Amino acid sequence: MTHIKNYAKLGYSPSRILAETNNRLAGQNRGALTVSVFLGILNLRTGLMEYVNGGHEEPFWKASGQDFMPLKSRPCFALASMENVPYWQQELQLVQGDMLFLYTGGVVRAEDIKGNVYTETYLKQYLDELVKREISLKGIVDGLQNDLERFSEGRGQELDRTMVLLRYYG
Repeated sequence: MTHIKNYAKLGYSPSRILAETNNRLAGQNRGALTVSVFLGILNLRTGLMEYVNGGHEEPFWKASGQDFMPLKSRPCFALASMENVPYWQQELQLVQGDMLFLYTGGVVRAEDIKGNVYTETYLKQYLDELVKREISLKGIVDGLQNDLERFSEGRGQELDRTMVLLRYYG
């Protein structure tokens, strides 16, 4: 995280931030550990977001007045996998009312006591339902958290479950 912050402070693009961070981490990676990351830089005035997906779950994007859909991105390596790999940068133009939902793998790999999985498909459907009856971002995330807890009741949480929801106001 420190490397990412430092390169961002230098004004680097998302692709360069991840490339530089990756090279630093890969060169010191004796344990073959990797880090998945989604890095986006949003211009709050224009709504233009430049982003790179480094082996992370695909976020969901909701265009104003539409349902959520996966934010497609050209796949890149997780950080620290190997040195000198490309990180493909893409752009998304947000308009007033658009939303982005980012989450960790622990959300879509949560299991119930029978071994059923809380999938991306179910997550998308539940998000679409939830935003029709809940306006606040906190209410939406709390609703998802409650549904996850209900789903996995009786089963311990094995992976990190982090969720971030952003609404662009223009």
